[in-house]
Amino acid sequence: MGVPALPLTLVLADDHAAYRALLGDLLRRHGLEVVGEAPDAAALQAWLAPPRVPPDLVLMDVQMPGGGPPFLQALLQAHPGLRVLVLSMHDEPAIVDAMLAAGAAGYLLKDDPVAELADAIRAVAAGQRRLSRALPSSQQ
Repeated sequence: MGVPALPLTLVLADDHAAYRALLGDLLRRHGLEVVGEAPDAAALQAWLAPPRVPPDLVLMDVQMPGGGPPFLQALLQAHPGLRVLVLSMHDEPAIVDAMLAAGAAGYLLKDDPVAELADAIRAVAAGQRRLSRALPSSQQ
């Protein structure tokens, strides 16, 4: 997969409005374009519905309402080629493994530095897999 056109576009899917707003501001400072937000799985599905042009990447929380591995798997079946990077506070191997098995292209922790997150977004949008360095070594 080639490198997407710049700036990279992304949708933030997280159930905390203040977190989405602050994260969006920080990512914009790193040259990324937040084109949409969703507080839950249903809103994310609605945002991605045609005729809207899909973003380069969806940055998604694991525990937003309606989210999780089954939702991610269904989302990727409905939108082939969509790249999803999970951003979560959960580092439990079972959760990480389930999201990766469902099709997530990467998994970062909300404690990771913003610069690392911005780099991971670029890498995942370019077709690479990216995992937080803070995950247990068995995940790497």
